[in-house]
Amino acid sequence: MEITANNMRITADIIKDIFYRMYFFLPKESDEEPFYKTVFTEFWQKYGIKVVEVEIGYWTAERTVVKSYNGTVAEVDVLFKLEYSGEAIKGSGDNLKKESGEEVVSIEIKETKEQFYFEFNDIIKNYYDKLSPDKDNKYRDKVNKYWKEHSAELFFLIRMQNKIRNPRIKEETQKKLSDFNDNALRFINELIQNADDCSYLESVNTLEMTFDVMDKKVEISYPETGFTYADIISLSSVDETNKMIDFDKATSTIGEKGRGFKSIFVYFKEVEIESGGYHFKYNIDERSMFEPIHCGEGKNIGTKLVLRLNDNLDIENLINDIKKFYGDSSPEKLYRNNSIFFTKNFTELRLIFKEKDTSDIIQIKNTHRIEKENTYRIEERNESWWVMSDTESSDTEFFQFCTGSMQYATVSGVENEYLDNDEFLDKLLVNYKFKLNLVGLVKYINYTKKEVSERYGEVNANQIKNIKKKMPIIIFGIKDGNNIESSKFSGHMYTYLPTSLNIRLPFIFQIPFDLVDNRSCPKSNDNSWNKFLLEFIWDSEKSVIKEWYEFVKKNKLQRCTKGT
Repeated sequence: MEITANNMRITADIIKDIFYRMYFFLPKESDEEPFYKTVFTEFWQKYGIKVVEVEIGYWTAERTVVKSYNGTVAEVDVLFKLEYSGEAIKGSGDNLKKESGEEVVSIEIKETKEQFYFEFNDIIKNYYDKLSPDKDNKYRDKVNKYWKEHSAELFFLIRMQNKIRNPRIKEETQKKLSDFNDNALRFINELIQNADDCSYLESVNTLEMTFDVMDKKVEISYPETGFTYADIISLSSVDETNKMIDFDKATSTIGEKGRGFKSIFVYFKEVEIESGGYHFKYNIDERSMFEPIHCGEGKNIGTKLVLRLNDNLDIENLINDIKKFYGDSSPEKLYRNNSIFFTKNFTELRLIFKEKDTSDIIQIKNTHRIEKENTYRIEERNESWWVMSDTESSDTEFFQFCTGSMQYATVSGVENEYLDNDEFLDKLLVNYKFKLNLVGLVKYINYTKKEVSERYGEVNANQIKNIKKKMPIIIFGIKDGNNIESSKFSGHMYTYLPTSLNIRLPFIFQIPFDLVDNRSCPKSNDNSWNKFLLEFIWDSEKSVIKEWYEFVKKNKLQRCTKGT
């Protein structure tokens, strides 16, 4: 068989990798034929490969085979038997072999690796749609319950899957970690992003992080519904995403658990997570990179992260950098680095720098609302302030005026016994150091099927309308500020969180670009989604910039005029 550039060679490791993925999402739950075997067979039949047998086998340290996972298990293997081109093939090690002997059998398919795994994602999505009609998520909830009850086995299998991907997983991860070094404080944005992407039973406003100087650790907690098995798989992998089966989630969250989250490993040697009934940690070293370690039962509601700083890093220097980053020395820093101004859940960020007996605190507080027909909208919304309401037209492009503010407050020497007293802290932080009053516009765009499909896969008309409601372009400028020289401000580009792109214009732009993995900047210009947005911003006929400057002139902003 002639091998072309697009052909992909199937190895035992690829077969095992696909098996693990299916077992994670479709685990055995009864003595009947489990879903993972059915789907595994259907998937390989597309490539002319018949699956005769497939199962998972556990080995104890004494090399005894056991039927199910227990505390004595030391290894696991995927045992399979295939038929391809009339030949019986079996495998469990590194190679595929003919059943009659040791000769290596090469199987090639006319697919790229990307297309191969895309088709896998598609078959899983189709099964989930059948098992959970109308997106009620009942089957996914059932699988999540199963893995919570077998969390030690889940973590063990993830570690085993990662081993068959080595050394690739470590090489790619090290490269990705180096990409995150463009901004040493990016880990804060990633922690905020992960918290903001969560689902909450009740509305939340304040996100709090504590930097413990004595113990050299950072703690963050928030009352979300909790991690799922898919989140843990994503965190423990290089290129996995927890959104592969959910378009609505992919288009309504900032990031993907697992990608940008890796940036926290630049600073920390250990990350402990307790969430959704799971409790595990990562030790960040060469031997156990992204291999979740079971820590016992976890609480079912809320998420708590404890991040322990690398030994060679000075936490006091880190704290000083954070204070400067958010505007302690210059209001312009907050204007460009406000990590929660375009998040959907949080309007306040509280950073606590805890010494032995007392703490310093920074609080960033934002406001924003849509202005319509000279009145302020007061309707209740469960989503972000800029998301188009169901009563507004979704057939035409239009824009709305908005107002907002950024406020920075700080206090020093707070006794640690009061840190859990929110009412007391609110009174201390009521007097702010500076405040920026902002005005802006929100522009809703008619996205085309071409751009949406190339970014998110096959979509229907309702999903395209949903994108328009959730992904406008937003521009803000400073109306006035307290005791600041706002005319000297430069602007910045946000894609929900601050990017690394400064803008000479004195405005901040929220543009839903498709970003590179470290979220520092948009992907290259051949990315059709980004190209579409750029043309929409600058094109002379429908330019958002043109509308913005007309708005600036009307409201007498004049390069973000005087501070007051």
